[in-house]
Amino acid sequence: MDRRAQRISLRDRILGAIRGWAVGYIPNFSTFRGANGIDYGVVVDEDAALRFTAVYAAIKLLSENIASLPKSVKVMTGDGFEDADDHPVSRLLKTAPNGYMDPFTMWFTGIGRLLGKGNLYAVIERDSAGRPKALHPLDPDCVTVLFDNGVKGYKVNCPLPSFQFLNGTYLEQDMIHVMLFTRDGLTGIDPIAYNAAAIGRGIATNKFSADFYRRGGQIKGVMEMEGSLGDDAYEQFFAELIWTQR
Repeated sequence: MDRRAQRISLRDRILGAIRGWAVGYIPNFSTFRGANGIDYGVVVDEDAALRFTAVYAAIKLLSENIASLPKSVKVMTGDGFEDADDHPVSRLLKTAPNGYMDPFTMWFTGIGRLLGKGNLYAVIERDSAGRPKALHPLDPDCVTVLFDNGVKGYKVNCPLPSFQFLNGTYLEQDMIHVMLFTRDGLTGIDPIAYNAAAIGRGIATNKFSADFYRRGGQIKGVMEMEGSLGDDAYEQFFAELIWTQR
């Protein structure tokens, strides 16, 4: 039995024993409006957060900077660490991670998902000898982390037809998984969900400003007084009010 057949057989045996205990918190954004009892009257989801300039700029800046950093595989020699350009992973990191992305695009996409959803996933595709031959980044929404009896796995279910070739179940050694911040060591928390109150306040402030200027910058109000104003008193009052606004 060759290595590939042995690896697949091992995967089938282990994953066949996994009873599908999914871990991790998946917030319901359709009803999520605030945190800790704070409600600014706006629904905060990933799309709404990215439309908020501060969130968009932060994710874009960090994703671009990290994606632009040089990446290489190092080998220890008598003279210290040297680049191992002949290593099969070196090509994936520096030249072409797969047949449809360059390295910058893959890491820009992955880091953006890490910062926006708390997790970065990429399937490691291997050749017949078990060597990595491609990296396929995944939307975290398509991945469920499985854990049972000390064995960690990943179930991938991509609804987009062009990425359904990645659907299946993977062992930990066949998946790159980076977590932004984790409370259980298995999945990263969603930073947008956990910071929805602060993001919602910013979105609500922008909405209030837009509505205010759309009305011509006028604040509506009602003034009350005891008794009534005669015609002369009424005209004098508004004349003084207009004068104070100059």
